[in-house]
Amino acid sequence: MDYRRFNISQLSRETNTSRQLLHSWKRKGYLKPTQIVGTMEKYSIDAFLKAEKLHNETIKKELIQYADSIQPKQSKTKKLKMPGIGEKITDAHWDIIFGN
Repeated sequence: MDYRRFNISQLSRETNTSRQLLHSWKRKGYLKPTQIVGTMEKYSIDAFLKAEKLHNETIKKELIQYADSIQPKQSKTKKLKMPGIGEKITDAHWDIIFGN
């Protein structure tokens, strides 16, 4: 187990992660200090790995929700008959094309 503690700048260099991302994770509650010395918050590699895992899980959930939200639009295309050569493209087709 790694017992070293880092401030945000040090953790950024150690993990090759931007300080902005680490601060974002801190604001979202993903990255929590392992130790507080006076007013200085210190973080461990384990805390970083937990924050990274929480971030990845959140992204995965958001992608699944997005995919589920666009599913109904995809099912509409199966119900519509594709226009043949010389046939008019209906408003329903344009709605699907432009996501309305």
